[in-house]
Amino acid sequence: MSDDHSLNIVDACRDKLPGFGWRMLSPEERGPRKPPRFLLGPIPEDFADTFFGDEVTPSCGLSTIEAVQFSGDRLLYRDGRHIFIFENGINDFTVNEALGQVNPVRDVVIDEEVVLLCGPGYSMYGHWIVDLMPRIGLLMAAGLDIRTLTYLLPEQLPRFAWDWLEILGIPRANVRTYHVTEDRCHIRKAIIPSNLRGYMRANSLMRDICSSFTRQVVGDRPPTRSHMLYISREHWGNATRRMVNADEIATRMETAGCKIVYPEKLSIREQVELFYDARALIGEYGSGLHSSVFAPADVPVVAFHAAEIHPAFLQSGLCDAKGQDCAYVFGALTGEHPHAFRVSTRDIDRLERFLPYLLKA
Repeated sequence: MSDDHSLNIVDACRDKLPGFGWRMLSPEERGPRKPPRFLLGPIPEDFADTFFGDEVTPSCGLSTIEAVQFSGDRLLYRDGRHIFIFENGINDFTVNEALGQVNPVRDVVIDEEVVLLCGPGYSMYGHWIVDLMPRIGLLMAAGLDIRTLTYLLPEQLPRFAWDWLEILGIPRANVRTYHVTEDRCHIRKAIIPSNLRGYMRANSLMRDICSSFTRQVVGDRPPTRSHMLYISREHWGNATRRMVNADEIATRMETAGCKIVYPEKLSIREQVELFYDARALIGEYGSGLHSSVFAPADVPVVAFHAAEIHPAFLQSGLCDAKGQDCAYVFGALTGEHPHAFRVSTRDIDRLERFLPYLLKA
């Protein structure tokens, strides 16, 4: 949808407006979802409608925009209009959100072609795993040499992002930086890869792209499948989602044979190696567990999740793309603060009893 103040990039490309381009790399995918391997605990009332109602994975590819202005992490302008890219989370709501956080005081001219990994989430590890890294993979899928392209990224980029760029062989000299709140960039031509996922589903290209990233770390050796991992969020610091009996569950999972992992305490290479060699992945729903994309196909994944729709079920979409089974253990909301939940001892008992059969399968 477009108006006098905004323009959807899909409309611009469809109408062949000057300065806009689109190269599709994988078409839209439709069809019913693979159901979870199992569900334990109090299943959210709207789970079936939400989960199985998500029937579309958008197409993915590369957009180009000439003579575009860019500020923040998602504010794109051309001819005085905001450019929306719904597939990258750039829409009316997120643009209005960003407008209150950005106050450009300096104009920066970038008279060259640059890659923009634009959209919300550049500072969050989970968004790098499921959004920004796969966008770099799309450049590879398009036959481009990611080591020779020039990238425009915020100077406030977190350390783990720089580590990933180094692993992929992208020279720091190829990265132009800007201040995310104070700079307005005037770009001659921007290449903008799209997301590889929609709401909760991932395009089938995700499998090959994440496998390629994994090989950058582990090489061509086979996985050892030597350990079950329990992915903890104890030190994550995200108070918006809290499993209040996390210590109890971690102790139980360790007794059941899991290795407790705190991803934020490990290097990127250490994380990829651990996930690649896993027999099973268990943990609280979130960024850490999304690293299942580095584990082999057929590794089972079990996520502890509050008995509500938030934060949805993208983990299943990632697992589907990788050929992994995904299961959920729901915990009842406690009311202590929004999204706090507790998994019952009875459901932990059930999970423990089921683990040997899950591993055998």
